[in-house]
Amino acid sequence: MFIAGYTLTDGSGARVNGSAASYVVWLFLLDGLGMLRRWC
Repeated sequence: MFIAGYTLTDGSGARVNGSAASYVVWLFLLDGLGMLRRWC
């Protein structure tokens, strides 16, 4: 169920953004900021 939920969320996010590559870049940037905040 978790994999299916993640796949559906990821697919809808890429569609709403209009560009899958742009969506991935934003996803990595926001995840990186979250990880950086945990370490500091």
